[in-house]
Amino acid sequence: MRDAADSDLFPLPLVVFEKYILLDHRPDYPMTYCLTFDFRGHFDRPALDDSLEEVLPRHPLFTARVKRLPWKGLCWISEGGSFPRIDWDTLDVPLACPHGEAIDLRRECGLRLWVRQDDGHARLTLQVHHACADGIGTLHFVGDLLAAYALRVNGHDNGRRLVPLDPASLQQRDKFDVELPEPVSQWHVLKSTVIETFKFLGRQPAPLVVPGTMPLSARDEQDVRGTPPRPFPGICSHTFDARKTEALRNEAKRRGVTLNDILLRDAFVALAEWNAIHDPKSRRRWLRINMPTNLRVRKDRRMPAANMMGYAFLTRHRAECDDSDELLEGIHRETELIKQWSLGLMFLDGLAFISRIPGLLRLTTRRRRCLASVVLSNLGDPALHFHTRLRNGDRRIQAGGVVFERLTGSPPVRPLTHAAVLASRHAGQLTVSLRCTPVLFSLADAEAFLAKYVEFLEKTAAPL
Repeated sequence: MRDAADSDLFPLPLVVFEKYILLDHRPDYPMTYCLTFDFRGHFDRPALDDSLEEVLPRHPLFTARVKRLPWKGLCWISEGGSFPRIDWDTLDVPLACPHGEAIDLRRECGLRLWVRQDDGHARLTLQVHHACADGIGTLHFVGDLLAAYALRVNGHDNGRRLVPLDPASLQQRDKFDVELPEPVSQWHVLKSTVIETFKFLGRQPAPLVVPGTMPLSARDEQDVRGTPPRPFPGICSHTFDARKTEALRNEAKRRGVTLNDILLRDAFVALAEWNAIHDPKSRRRWLRINMPTNLRVRKDRRMPAANMMGYAFLTRHRAECDDSDELLEGIHRETELIKQWSLGLMFLDGLAFISRIPGLLRLTTRRRRCLASVVLSNLGDPALHFHTRLRNGDRRIQAGGVVFERLTGSPPVRPLTHAAVLASRHAGQLTVSLRCTPVLFSLADAEAFLAKYVEFLEKTAAPL
């Protein structure tokens, strides 16, 4: 199972973002996320099991554990022990976490896998500890798994192969080669950082309101816990057909914005209306969306699964959501600046600064403060993040006898950030998924908020 290169890679010190992820873990809010891949067809069990064993060494952080070492601090280590195996069963059998939803990287690796299938349909679900990899890193891994499976089932006569990866590049996973659109001075960078930091700290966003409660910033979450348990991972989703997806894309093109801008705008509007319904006083509050940003550049294309992401925060006052056209234009201007200036790095720079003061990083993760009302992550088309091309004639991902249909999942929910949205698109169809804090929101509550979001996207797809 282990690659010979592991001896040169490990022990591998954790970078600041990985330390932040570990410190931000708490029992009711594990720092894990799930991605579920639905397929037409049926997996060959021995072939997929063997493919997993082949691919895991290519992505060392998925089989590593965390240990504090003398003089090195927290490190990824490569030790013997049990490695991820696929839990197989039929579609009617729910997913189970024998040791609970949380993953303790000191005792187990940060990847769990399930396959549930019956004749004609298969579902592959991964649960990932966020310290191991971001969503795009996990897509790299899944692309390799499907490519290895296709080679085992179809043979090597189709010209496909597993693209060689560079495990040594993991040592550079906190090094970002950012190309700014124009030269700027250190003073300008410092001034902008200070201004944005004060704006971020001074605009306290409202959490997504739990139906039937006071705002959670004003009372302890413990008082409103006790929603009925729901099947893991408790994610609800909606897929727009090709016609409506194309209508959304055309509306974005007509307005000179991106589909992601549309997704952000309608998330703000849905959030504003939801909070206004369930807490009328929230009309005086700020709202904020955390938009994870991909910081990978060309040199990172052979890096195994890891975190190469930052956070960008878009903040709007509730009143700004009343004019949806102006809201969209403002979001587009801001997202363009985020892309051009790689502003997702500001969050990582802040973590790096905080980590220089002993104990401050841990203290930061323990503050009861709402960092964002909602997280919205847009992974786009999974095929674009695969190292090996696996598309068939219908532009769908195909591996062996299975054909990919859609991706669902969600980023982790956090204290006072009770909604996490994942957007993905494949074969001309857009899917939006949602997970709300399980101990506070029932599945019906989560479905109601998703329905509100879908309602506004439907209106955008069918303008008057």
